[in-house]
Amino acid sequence: MTPRETGMLLAYVTGACPQQKINELTPDAWHDILGHLEFTECKAAARAVASRQPFVAPSEIIAEIAAVRCVSEPHSNACRDGDCRDCRMSWCMHNCHPRAVAALAGPKSQRPALEAGQRSDGDVIGELESRAGRQLRLRSVGDG
Repeated sequence: MTPRETGMLLAYVTGACPQQKINELTPDAWHDILGHLEFTECKAAARAVASRQPFVAPSEIIAEIAAVRCVSEPHSNACRDGDCRDCRMSWCMHNCHPRAVAALAGPKSQRPALEAGQRSDGDVIGELESRAGRQLRLRSVGDG
């Protein structure tokens, strides 16, 4: 999904769930989480989630896609019979297995490696402070 399609998905979610809070950081966050998935699949999942509850989270979209894909993916006989705890097949992609949903969460290689002693939250906090500072400067310029 492209960043533009992520924005379209958020516009759809806003229309379906008008009480859901969406701000200027939401498109970037949703794209980071869902960008590797197809727009049509995400929109269908968002529609399904929004039809049963008032808010839609990216994790719920991923879980819904896993459930839909589960129908067409191979399952072990244990999972077909509803005994997922007895399934030991590594190829089984029934959505009762955490690996089936985790596979949709995207590759872990998307995250940059950290140096020893480095914390990832510092970069996020710095980016948020930078964005907030820009907004404050823009508002003060526009107010004068």
